[in-house]
Amino acid sequence: MQNIIRHGSRLPSRSGRFLGAGLVAAALSMGAHAQQLLHQEGFNTDGTKASPPRYTVIGGGIYEVPRIQAELSNYDQKGPIYFAHNFDVSFVGNPNIPGRRMILTWRGADTSTASEDLLKVLDSSINWLLNGKANARVVVNPNVASIQGLADRLVSKGHTVEDDDTAANPDEQDVVADLLIHGPGANNPSRFAMVPKPVIVINNPDFDDMLVGSIGSSATFTPGKVTIASPGHPAAGGKTGSFDAFTADQTFDLVGSFLPVGATTVATVTRTIPPAVNNLQDVDAMIAGSKQHSMTPGTVADLDLADGSAGSWPYDNPLPGGYAGNWGARLQGKLFVSSPGTYRFAVGCDDGARFQVDVDRNGFSQADVVTDDPGPHGHQIVYADVTFPAAGAYDYNVISYNSGGGGSLEVSVAVVQAPVPDDALDSGWWEVLGTSSSGAVRLQAPANVTGYVAAGSTVEVQTPLIVLLNGPNDTPKGQFYDGGAFSGFEGSGFFGASGLNKWPYPDGSSYRAVQLRPVNVAGKSNVKVTVALAPPRWTSKPRTTSRSSLTPTASPAPRRPSPTSAAS
Repeated sequence: MQNIIRHGSRLPSRSGRFLGAGLVAAALSMGAHAQQLLHQEGFNTDGTKASPPRYTVIGGGIYEVPRIQAELSNYDQKGPIYFAHNFDVSFVGNPNIPGRRMILTWRGADTSTASEDLLKVLDSSINWLLNGKANARVVVNPNVASIQGLADRLVSKGHTVEDDDTAANPDEQDVVADLLIHGPGANNPSRFAMVPKPVIVINNPDFDDMLVGSIGSSATFTPGKVTIASPGHPAAGGKTGSFDAFTADQTFDLVGSFLPVGATTVATVTRTIPPAVNNLQDVDAMIAGSKQHSMTPGTVADLDLADGSAGSWPYDNPLPGGYAGNWGARLQGKLFVSSPGTYRFAVGCDDGARFQVDVDRNGFSQADVVTDDPGPHGHQIVYADVTFPAAGAYDYNVISYNSGGGGSLEVSVAVVQAPVPDDALDSGWWEVLGTSSSGAVRLQAPANVTGYVAAGSTVEVQTPLIVLLNGPNDTPKGQFYDGGAFSGFEGSGFFGASGLNKWPYPDGSSYRAVQLRPVNVAGKSNVKVTVALAPPRWTSKPRTTSRSSLTPTASPAPRRPSPTSAAS
């Protein structure tokens, strides 16, 4: 028996990052009460240097940041990329925070509609960032115009504000400034992420790339009062209570679902929210009748729904009822399997989806979940296998939602039995799951689709306006979102990877691989092979375009992989 862990030459364009932690074992089961371990590899030491080698590595290598910049001309990557043992890499995970950080959810382009009370809180928050430094030099990416009102306020307080010259300073560490602002429309998603200076982040799609939180969303609304949430913090400038802050509609870059441990919300703004579908639980509640809603039924021949968000297939069925922007959906029916075996499915969605197949034919339960991608995020794909023990019909159930903007749902199936690569869906391995699918798995009949929209009364919520992250010299010391080294693995080491599509493959190869030595199983029966991997635990909202950032963080479960969503 020969074991190979291989990474193919193609990755989804949305992602350049992958991390695998390993425990690879081949064991022989000799009955219900006895097992003989034939071979185990935990990657706790460098097996390539053993005599004889325990495994070989094809396409291995390590690129630290200086090498990335010098050889790959990549100034966006802030952490190492590699295919190697973790103990040979400078840092595996997200690094420690290098300076104070602020999330400002108000874009600050026009301060004429903002009250002096609000501007004074901004003054004191920026003063905290600068640790009281006067006449600071402030550099803004993409440019000053993106935050013109806020820039004018900074100038009125004696600071100098300049455009970020990325051509002259491709390496962010070369930018001379006392305060850096990663503004709306930033031309590099992680610009200034690792500069040991204070940084203000105002661009919600980049909250994760800047490591200050999970990806947020943009919303324009008439804000209510601003409330000081941390009156004792020096950034509040002694302000307490609530006050009027705006006189017109404003656009906000709202924070995502997650903030770093220890983040301080200094001020919130009141937002009136109409009934909405925000997650899969909301769809579950509408189906159960516990959340007020309206619904419209329909049918589709192919599991491809589109509402302004491009997926991989052209069918793009509209939501029943013409629902758009904010909705839930449930698709039900039967799969027909012409030949038993294991088949790989791909579920793409914007913002989230859960896919179930009743393989044991005893009704849906947690055991029947094939993929569970909670979102929110742009259109992304999650892959999983389903083993059908016999030919015939099987019930399926798909729950999906779109919490705002464009939305989509696509379910695809491989045209041959597993294994198949988790490749682009136009690679020839995949087809949309429908009534006319050509492979062994298809819809037995058009799917029953129900579209849902929330109904009921509006609610008022307090959404963060100013969020602060302590720096490395503060007490307590600050922490990035998902910050810290990769931890929780079994043993003293593992074999991992990051940014596999950002550096060349070895000559003549289109993959990277770890190939274990052969294991002799002659004369053995009931041989079992276990491979334990831990991909990154993604909790942010990836883009559909290629993006790079720091090395991802994960919490591997070496004995049993924990479910994760595919991401960037």
